[in-house]
Amino acid sequence: QGEIPDSLYFLENLKRVAKCVSVDDSRRVLTGVMVECREKQLTCIATDGKRLIVAKSGTCKAKHDLPDFILPLSAVRALQTMFAGIDETMRISVSAKWIILSGRNGEAYSKLIQGSYPNWRAVIPANFAYEIKFSGFLLRWATGSFPKGISEQYCTFTVQKEQLKLEFIDGYTAIHYDVTIPADTHDIPEDAVIRFKPAFLADATIVGEDIVMRWTTPINPVILCAGNITYVIMPVRIR
Repeated sequence: QGEIPDSLYFLENLKRVAKCVSVDDSRRVLTGVMVECREKQLTCIATDGKRLIVAKSGTCKAKHDLPDFILPLSAVRALQTMFAGIDETMRISVSAKWIILSGRNGEAYSKLIQGSYPNWRAVIPANFAYEIKFSGFLLRWATGSFPKGISEQYCTFTVQKEQLKLEFIDGYTAIHYDVTIPADTHDIPEDAVIRFKPAFLADATIVGEDIVMRWTTPINPVILCAGNITYVIMPVRIR
């Protein structure tokens, strides 16, 4: 048992990472949000096997660290409704199969997803060759400005002098659309290219406003982070 002083921040991060849970029921443990408590620090994790998001989500006051647990997506959504906009100290109790969260609006009970969660730390690269900084607001604008209703096979990032060029290319309809945003490209080779799935790139905007992107090669995992949130995606390989 324990208490979460900043429950609003915790619930907001639950909602953020839930975008990356899997919809594949054959991998049941990936269909929920993993929550860890280490030295009183709460961390929310989600992955669908193609991307990963990790969010440090405040503290938990308890005599001992809570056991790790996997919260079903349905429970994440129910908590957003039940405790929407309420900033309070939330009480939490976790057993092997159940979780109870309680606040002024009442108590929420949920079964937990059983199973061993993958070693997500092994997915995050320890070293990088390049780093670029740009605005999450402008990335949100850029990804939202492309035409709707096309299949959008991939989006290309091309590093240019003091800017980042984004191109959406659709091989089925031959639609080509591009936009540039300012970026800190110091020490980055010009014309360096990385390709992403458009939907995965659009979700990167959930990490925050001042995004730092780190990578080594166009085919290795790429990290986008801001503040306490880290988002890892695999680039698209073009043969």
